[in-house]
Amino acid sequence: MNYIKTLNLPKLRFPKKANTSKTESKILNFWHNINTYEKIQERNKNKSKFIIHTPPAKVSDNLNINDVLSMILKDITIKHKSMCGFNVPNINIWNCYTSAIEYETLKYFIDDKSSEKKPQILLKGIRDSKAMQANFREQCQKTCENFVLLQNEKIQKLGIFTNWNKNIITSEIEYEAEIFKCFENLYNSGYLNRDIKQKYWCINCQSDVEKSEIEYIGHNILSLNVEFPIMNGFEELGDNVSILVWIGTPWTISANKPIAINPDCEYSAVETENGKVTIMASDVVDSVMQNYKKSNYKIIKKIKGKELSEIICFHPLFDKGTTIIFDKRISSKKGTGCVYNISANLTQNNNIDIASLVNSNEIQNEYDEPNEINVFDPINPISMELERRGYLFSSNPIEQQYPHCLACKQPLIVRNNEHWVFNFNSNHLKQRTIKALNNLKSKKSIINRISNGINNLEDWGISRRKLWGIPIPVFYCRKCNHQVEVDEGLKSCRYIIEKEGFAKLLATDPNDILPYDLVCNKCEARDFQWEIDILNEDFISALSYRQIFQNQKDTSENTYILLESDKKNEKWSYLSILSAMALENSNIFNSVIINGPIKTDYKEPIQDLINKFGADAIRLCTISSDRNKRLKFDKDYIESISNIYKRFRNTFRYLLAIIDDFDLKDDKIEYDYLKEIDKWLLHKLTKFTKEANLAYNNYQYNRVYHLLCRFLFSDISKTYISIIRRKLYTFSKWSSVRRSIQTAIYETLITLTKIIAPITPFLAEELWEHIPNAKEAYPSVFMADFPKFNEELLNDELEKKWNYLLMIRSAIFKALENSSEIEDNIPNHFQASVTLYAHTYDIHSRLNDCADILDEVFLVSRIRLIPPDEPIPDDLLVLDGIDGISAEIRLANGDKCERCYIYSDTVGTNELYPTLCHKCVSILEGGAEYV
Repeated sequence: MNYIKTLNLPKLRFPKKANTSKTESKILNFWHNINTYEKIQERNKNKSKFIIHTPPAKVSDNLNINDVLSMILKDITIKHKSMCGFNVPNINIWNCYTSAIEYETLKYFIDDKSSEKKPQILLKGIRDSKAMQANFREQCQKTCENFVLLQNEKIQKLGIFTNWNKNIITSEIEYEAEIFKCFENLYNSGYLNRDIKQKYWCINCQSDVEKSEIEYIGHNILSLNVEFPIMNGFEELGDNVSILVWIGTPWTISANKPIAINPDCEYSAVETENGKVTIMASDVVDSVMQNYKKSNYKIIKKIKGKELSEIICFHPLFDKGTTIIFDKRISSKKGTGCVYNISANLTQNNNIDIASLVNSNEIQNEYDEPNEINVFDPINPISMELERRGYLFSSNPIEQQYPHCLACKQPLIVRNNEHWVFNFNSNHLKQRTIKALNNLKSKKSIINRISNGINNLEDWGISRRKLWGIPIPVFYCRKCNHQVEVDEGLKSCRYIIEKEGFAKLLATDPNDILPYDLVCNKCEARDFQWEIDILNEDFISALSYRQIFQNQKDTSENTYILLESDKKNEKWSYLSILSAMALENSNIFNSVIINGPIKTDYKEPIQDLINKFGADAIRLCTISSDRNKRLKFDKDYIESISNIYKRFRNTFRYLLAIIDDFDLKDDKIEYDYLKEIDKWLLHKLTKFTKEANLAYNNYQYNRVYHLLCRFLFSDISKTYISIIRRKLYTFSKWSSVRRSIQTAIYETLITLTKIIAPITPFLAEELWEHIPNAKEAYPSVFMADFPKFNEELLNDELEKKWNYLLMIRSAIFKALENSSEIEDNIPNHFQASVTLYAHTYDIHSRLNDCADILDEVFLVSRIRLIPPDEPIPDDLLVLDGIDGISAEIRLANGDKCERCYIYSDTVGTNELYPTLCHKCVSILEGGAEYV
């Protein structure tokens, strides 16, 4: 007889495979149709506000992975806090003033016939023509709007909740007017001035380049070892003594830069066959001489680097003196141990002026010679000139990681130009900010990190040479280039900017903007021109908090969080805090969250990743690692997290199948009448809920992920399901045992679905649709309240009892796996019969209290419990880690029951059911197990 129809097998209606594109698209439409975000905002509009601010996303043709991480982390926080009853508004801010927009727009101005035209020539033409400038800015705006629409579509597929009908774009009139106010206030408060700053410059884009816009690409560059003759000192070594300097980029030799050496390293004076004496690091003498086929040499003296402090060297190309500075970062095992290409910071600290290296079109122009030399010319005239003059020791082309423009992928140069600078030391801004940070509700380590970061910041160059951006409302005399009084210019621009924006302002002649009676203070001419620089996009981005926090009259109950997701751009959070302190005279943020950088080799667009793995898997990847460390985002890691997501899904699928026929109104069993194992599950669920709430409130989303893995895979799948499965399948559909299981599972599913909703919104919404009676209460899981800790469901005594049973269970499993210790060959757990010998009455009593469920807990066919007053055989097993219990494990007597698969000597004792055990017979005949 086939007893399959007498079993309550789970009905697996929930799809095994996510079919992500179809399912996620369906859920997105559902959220849109019922106005989920708007209804949540309406429900919480009178509640305490919780505002979280992240860096504005940079507009480009493809989503930046760091922007994606920032959006996901922000969205998780918004969803969680909304479900907790906070008013959490979310409006996307787009930073459209990026190099990518300018470079992309430039393509429209290069037609097929002029495709050979250099971009820098075209950019110069645009700068010289007002009509072309207006056309260019208009096209940039269109490019930006198109990209925002494109990126909005991609972001929606990540399950982000926001007001899609309202985007804040930095090129909007209102935003530009706010930036103008900030610039005016900062200038009037004494924070802004003009100063020389060294920056990278892109020859192709004709723009200075920020660090966040740089990528390092392999580039073949001629490396030089150049002799700098010593002008004073070391006369005892002869008349022809020089320092051998490694120059990584030949074009930098045109600048007045110092030679950096390590004061703690040993240097050697090496005499060559021609009588010259050259000083280099002792560690590299042999390699330098051998690599360049100079075999006849000898070391005539060894000195410490610090002994070279007073040396002045003769510049091999100019009639100039070159000084020595110390830098302990210089390696004695690379190059020559003497380096020429040193950062501006180090030279400024040593009171050394640096001449501008090149002009905007890659021509070195600092001194009379060499002049008009192309920086990246493969036939390098500089090395040829050095060789002609006898100072070139050796040269070698080296493939090295060199800074390139992120937009056009061309190599960069370094220039020193005058910029508008935000002075962080003005009005003791740094000190006031660092003091105010002590009031943050962040970890002490985060506060210290921010304080150190702010303390180490240099004055901030907030202007740059670009066409696309917010112009600086400052004017100059066209005749003598003298600056017009800044206050006068700001006052004259204010009305036009606030009413019609910078586009109208730029279209107006400066002479028509400034007062008619205003003349140049220097030459008395009345012919003015614009400041040619624009405001740095990072400055515009750092002030974005003004858009989020404006019109907040009562902030006493509000919570403001500053979230930064990329260490490369961590500076943004520092600048936002400093700007807020300067403008608001206080730190407006309650807390700051800083996440580690992303480590990725994945080149696929984010949309392709979503299509391949699903949005939930991508979201899991962003929170699965410790946010304080480097976040993995490579192919192997994404696939591994995707597999874990599939395990999540399969576990939930099985839980849903268990309650497929469960009706909350008719089948629910009150807590006091639940079976002990089901109370244990609710106890574990309550502990999980408490820990998950704590992790969410501390923004430790990776901890939520790990807690979920442990609860789902260990507590539920490995333990609970394995114990209740037999009764779930074999007991009557209406039995109290089965309904007790379903009640516990139902409560668990409802709670888990709410807890995972902020992290995996698509899976949560799909589960909510399948949970019986769930949608009747709330159409969407996000309209439900986030689970709270219910102390009444905690039962520590019960957990202690079950921990003991599960320890014994693990020891029995281990013994069964080690078959060499067991006389009988036992193929699986269900064929085992276990006899436990209790050494004490206390142990016997503890086990005897649950004797009727021990076989289910230990997953064996039979359990016998022997009291301590009976003799204990000598050849018993000692259970690993369990004191006071010995065990005997053998093959169970009897035959296999065709219905429940346990082995019992009661099989065959009933004539009507000859292949069933007595328990199954009782169930089919409506016995005790039936109800």
